[in-house]
Amino acid sequence: MREHRKNISQQRLFLYFIQNGKCMYTGETLQINDLSSYEVDHILPQSYIKDNSIENLALVKRSENQRKGADLLLDSTVITKNRTRWEQLKRAGLIGEKKFRNLTRTKITDRDKEGFVARQLVETRQITKHVTQLLQKEYQTDTKVVAIKAGLVSDLRHKFNFIKNRNVNDYHHAQDAYLVSFIGTYIMSKYPKLEMEFVYEGYNKYLADLRKTTTKPKFSFIVESLAKPTFNHETGELFWNPETDIAKVRRTLNFKQCNIVRKVEEQSGMLFKETIYPALKAADKTIPLKKNLGVSLYGGYTNVNYAFYSLIEYPVKNKQKRRLLGIPMATKVLIDTGQTTLQAYVTDCIGGPCQILKERVLKYQLIQNDNCALYVAGPTERHNARQLVVSEAAAQIIYLISAKQAAEASFLEQYRSSDLTVVFDELLLKITSDFKIFKNVAVKLTAAAERFNVCTFNEKVIIIEEIIKVMRANATNGNLKLLGLTEREGRLGNVPISNNLKIINQSITGLYQSIEDFS
Repeated sequence: MREHRKNISQQRLFLYFIQNGKCMYTGETLQINDLSSYEVDHILPQSYIKDNSIENLALVKRSENQRKGADLLLDSTVITKNRTRWEQLKRAGLIGEKKFRNLTRTKITDRDKEGFVARQLVETRQITKHVTQLLQKEYQTDTKVVAIKAGLVSDLRHKFNFIKNRNVNDYHHAQDAYLVSFIGTYIMSKYPKLEMEFVYEGYNKYLADLRKTTTKPKFSFIVESLAKPTFNHETGELFWNPETDIAKVRRTLNFKQCNIVRKVEEQSGMLFKETIYPALKAADKTIPLKKNLGVSLYGGYTNVNYAFYSLIEYPVKNKQKRRLLGIPMATKVLIDTGQTTLQAYVTDCIGGPCQILKERVLKYQLIQNDNCALYVAGPTERHNARQLVVSEAAAQIIYLISAKQAAEASFLEQYRSSDLTVVFDELLLKITSDFKIFKNVAVKLTAAAERFNVCTFNEKVIIIEEIIKVMRANATNGNLKLLGLTEREGRLGNVPISNNLKIINQSITGLYQSIEDFS
């Protein structure tokens, strides 16, 4: 087991045990150390319905993973031979009623087909139904709200290789929304009235065509139908041509610009971080546990939670300095109750005269500082706000290696080892030319480029993933110790406020914005 651990998937192992180590269709013994040579079969074919639950999966020998019946169900001889054994598994609680019913099904009735169609189109989650009702109530009669099952979008991505790179940027949220809109429009165009009998008619035609081919479909009939020209049911007009229309969808998904807006918010909750430091560790800046309790005796808090930040300017050695001063939640309470003023607190902190340029700057406010797009994360802490965009070729490779989806052998079936170096070079060019805030990291990466070339496949994968983390528009840092760099590359922990600061206020959609220029 230990020797073959990497070749055993959790799903196959689970199926192996609930089948008592036997092939579900023949009863022959399966070898636990050779599970990768067997196949996980959909008992009820995906051409009928996309059901990836354990109750519709069976671990079988490759030679048995075939349908001999015209209706794509198990052959009657297979059912007769194994029914007694399946009944034993059911009585033992190893398989459920649904699985037993799927295994012993000898025909697909019209009622079954209607149920399959409904399950592919109708969203059953209660929260989705509620949201649909709320939207319909808001927009009333001039808008039709249709809930699209998330599984259709997932199938669409896999069918046409529309990759989803969560690790590169945040565009995938907008891309999912676009695909939902696209597939909803397609369904409404093909079945304008969305009447079940019209959908059912198309479903029957799809099954009839399927019997003429030996290729087993992997996706629902809605997604599979996108691979063929589609005509309007009522007018006969061609409204979907896969040769040209899929290319349009792919081009849209590859747009380089996408509005990304982060919610800004005034912080609330606990006044301080929960950790209480003892008197022996109390520093000058330690905050008393309670009024009149000296920190030298009772200890206190060292980390405050800020409600917001104030942009201030004050003289330092005959020069004007700017900074964001954190306003603690406890101080905000005093200001709100009239026990002090913001100006008084700021003056006390600086220890001299100062000017408040902007009273409230909220957390995650978008700013432009030295021509770099950043989010405010603290008085001196910033997060990169520029989205990383890579070429389509690089995106395909990053998707393949991300989350350990591809081992070296399977990667080399599609690409060369040198292709990882091409991706590294592209990322190095990006961080050098487009991410000026990380210029120090870019210099160090350039110096370490030769070191990357002698790394192993797995090391190169890790390095690429960590470089991407550096350029993500969030708080992540990159661990680049494999290249001789630090484990927190890209942290923007001490970014001063420049004299050309701009505060960018965005609408929720990002279509509108106003700029406060403090140059």
